[in-house]
Amino acid sequence: MEINEFADMTDGEYNALFTFQPIGSFKDEYGLKNVANVRNLPTSVDWRKKGAVSELVRSTGGCGASWAFSATAAVEAQLYIKKGNLTLLSPQDLIDCANATFGNHGCYEGSAINAFNYIRRFGIVSEKQYGYEARQGACRQRGVGVRISGFTKIPSYDEQSLLIAAATIGPVSVAIDASSLKFYRSGIIDNYSGCRSEFRYLNFEAIIVAYDADSWTLKNCWGPYWGENGYFRLQRNTNTCGVALRAAYPVL
Repeated sequence: MEINEFADMTDGEYNALFTFQPIGSFKDEYGLKNVANVRNLPTSVDWRKKGAVSELVRSTGGCGASWAFSATAAVEAQLYIKKGNLTLLSPQDLIDCANATFGNHGCYEGSAINAFNYIRRFGIVSEKQYGYEARQGACRQRGVGVRISGFTKIPSYDEQSLLIAAATIGPVSVAIDASSLKFYRSGIIDNYSGCRSEFRYLNFEAIIVAYDADSWTLKNCWGPYWGENGYFRLQRNTNTCGVALRAAYPVL
């Protein structure tokens, strides 16, 4: 715990950063069509070291669109893994254009799944083409940029399938309860930290970029001075903060 940029926020201002849209559990029928039941998985994987995660840790500013940042980071990673090109994509494109038609509401509500649906249909452009403004505005362009063919939902509560995906596919977008992260500085967060692991408490999205025997490492979107240089860790195998409830990754 430490004093940081959120210290002078009221609880209401801090909670405004939480905009995840809960839509129930993921069932087995969604399947993991691209994930085999792999044995002898590596004891640790770090996609940052493989080059699939941008060194830039972005900040949402006053806009609570964690869903857009999680989705863009997941697509960026798959582009690198499949094509060897790491390009910063535009969360602002999603905030403006992946709108209520797709179940998102800019800085106020949304999910990475809804963003993946939008990217599948209309694509997403680069950060350079569509810069971040920390607010929702009119959609400036649609139907251009990178598209995905779909996405895979990992069955809820299935932390083994989440591990397989994080080991063999790439970074995974996840929803969590982030209400206890306000003063996080370092270390592994467990279920005794104050976060909750039920669907009704999911309020934020981040992206798993690494794991080891004890923890998941997630990239946040609160800038590089928060947490462990913009990252945080959750204890594995206990559904800590609900990390295994709503996880998904894009498919190019």
